[in-house]
Amino acid sequence: MRIAVRPADRQQVARLAQTLGVQPLTASLLLQRGLITSQSANAFLQPAPPKEVFPAGLPHLDEAIRRLVLAVKRQEKVFVIGDYDADGVTAACILAETLRAAGLTPVLRNGSRFTSGYGFHVQQVDEAAQAEARLIVTLDAGTTAWEAASRAKALGIDVIVIDHHDVPEKLPPVFALINPELPNHSFPEPYPCSAGLAWGVGLALCRALGLPDRVMDGLLDLAAIGTVADVVPLLGINRSFVHYGIEALRRTRRPGLRRLYALLKLAPERIDARSIGFRIAPCINAAGRLEDPEVAVTALIAEPQQAVAAAERLVTLNDRRRALTEEVAAAAQQQVEAHPGPVTVAYGPWHPGVVGIVAGKLAQRYGKPSIVFGQRDSTTYTGSARSVEAIDIMDLLEPLRAQTLSLGGHPQAAGLTVSAEQMEAIAAQLQQIEVEAPQQEPIVWADASVRVATFVHPQVVRELSYFPPFGEGNPEPLFAMKGRVKGLRRMGPMGEHLRFWLKERDAVAPLVWFSAPSLEADSVWLCLVSGRKNQWQGESSWEGIVERGIRGRKGSGV
Repeated sequence: MRIAVRPADRQQVARLAQTLGVQPLTASLLLQRGLITSQSANAFLQPAPPKEVFPAGLPHLDEAIRRLVLAVKRQEKVFVIGDYDADGVTAACILAETLRAAGLTPVLRNGSRFTSGYGFHVQQVDEAAQAEARLIVTLDAGTTAWEAASRAKALGIDVIVIDHHDVPEKLPPVFALINPELPNHSFPEPYPCSAGLAWGVGLALCRALGLPDRVMDGLLDLAAIGTVADVVPLLGINRSFVHYGIEALRRTRRPGLRRLYALLKLAPERIDARSIGFRIAPCINAAGRLEDPEVAVTALIAEPQQAVAAAERLVTLNDRRRALTEEVAAAAQQQVEAHPGPVTVAYGPWHPGVVGIVAGKLAQRYGKPSIVFGQRDSTTYTGSARSVEAIDIMDLLEPLRAQTLSLGGHPQAAGLTVSAEQMEAIAAQLQQIEVEAPQQEPIVWADASVRVATFVHPQVVRELSYFPPFGEGNPEPLFAMKGRVKGLRRMGPMGEHLRFWLKERDAVAPLVWFSAPSLEADSVWLCLVSGRKNQWQGESSWEGIVERGIRGRKGSGV
């Protein structure tokens, strides 16, 4: 492994730093994110509230709003149908809550991984027709639902689709399709997930009906959860959603969320994008993975007693999901090591809700594309594939398409379904696939090389505090920093973590290294470090978290 530093145009850095009045390090980080003008950089550093900046140009928004306003005026029965993951659940909750604020009582439904599967289906249309609904709004699904849309049209039910998935050549016959992936529109990238799109549609509906913007302010907490969970780039409107949504999550009065915080031991004032992505969203996803997404919906928007009980159920399901993941991962790892190959493949009578997580773990562990299958029922297996950098998993799977019942995805992740009769043969074929990947020394990239004095400089610390929320498209900055190890102190139940000082000349930086290797006092290390503000007993301090480290040569001067 070697640590390399991303190149920077010094002239560009100097110009932007002077224009904004910021440190060169800050200007360099902004340029790496494609923020080359003072206007775009300022919008990043100080994002405006979504209600002030939600972009114009959503395709078919005007038609959808006219139809929704008509539904409100006629007091029609409206079915709101969402997907079963965190984005689909929060999107459906956002729209349902907006319609309730407008005076309707929508019927809220979410698909099931175990019955209907992903998407918008004919049986959902038939349920809406039986309930005498005149309008269906689907969220996070529906762009490819030709059969269900045709059924609804034949029954005289209008359908509005709010979605962000890939658009097929043949569009479904719906009343309005709000999807930024459609061609010939002016909505700017990066596009929101379905929760963000639902929030934008809700804002437009409130304004068309003369409702106050505070209706939508109260739904930013849900928009933030969906945005982080769906791993869309946290730039533009998505950054605004998460920045202000985190504030809303910290002060939320939703009883289900407050109970969830307590059970997860999350201090509301310390919630950030990482808390959402690694603590809150997995609980919401656990409902759809193992049981019914209705549990998550209840936790988010039901009355207090129901919401609290549902939140407790979410934590139980997530604990079960973790246990299942560990169990399946151990079994899958045994298979992989018994039959090594250029692609890791495993299958068994496992819960389909966790195979994607396990595939990701195997890909990370072995550095190879990984496919894991779980048994959906006696006749089919559901598989999830995860790849590694520079290898397109869809290219590997495409030759097997004719043998699958379904196959879809993108270069880094895919899903497929195969018959139980074909499972053994397909696994054997996958294990024999030839994979060509560039062979090179692993490189870990730093955003900048910094002196210790720069890392702890008060202005740098203050300006770095403007960069969260971190996530896709806005990764946490990593700095290469070299110095001598001082003041070693072990932490953790087994002493596996280290707290120490890195000294260069007269400057020192406090660092923490989790699961650290053996370090010696006065040894020289090149560390790859992220920075964070640490809160302890009401006091705030700045420290670095060591992500990687390389020991320097003896006699290195620092």
